[in-house]
Amino acid sequence: MIYSWWDDNSLCWLEVFPQPVSGASSQVVTVNGDRSSDDGELVRRWAVAGLGIAYKSRLDVLDDLRAGRLEAVLTELDGERAPLHLVCAHRTMLSPTVHALRNMLQQRINGYLA
Repeated sequence: MIYSWWDDNSLCWLEVFPQPVSGASSQVVTVNGDRSSDDGELVRRWAVAGLGIAYKSRLDVLDDLRAGRLEAVLTELDGERAPLHLVCAHRTMLSPTVHALRNMLQQRINGYLA
């Protein structure tokens, strides 16, 4: 992952970009089952309950993986890459809550990348 953190007088910026896999190729995997949802949290709960396999961002399920509630499968395959952004207004307009959110995200992502 490529991680950058900017903070100046006009903008705070947090971005996380997965690094491209060199020589990567595409592979189509067709799946079916008795459940389908566009609600990521619901899909995570189904997987934790043992009702199937969930295709989720590692960042979304990291706590479940570490706690043993979920197990990673097909780890040799790379999923879709997705950036994560936090863009803020001028620093004089940032509330303490936004500062706390920014700091928490920075710490969590640093912990994830460690």
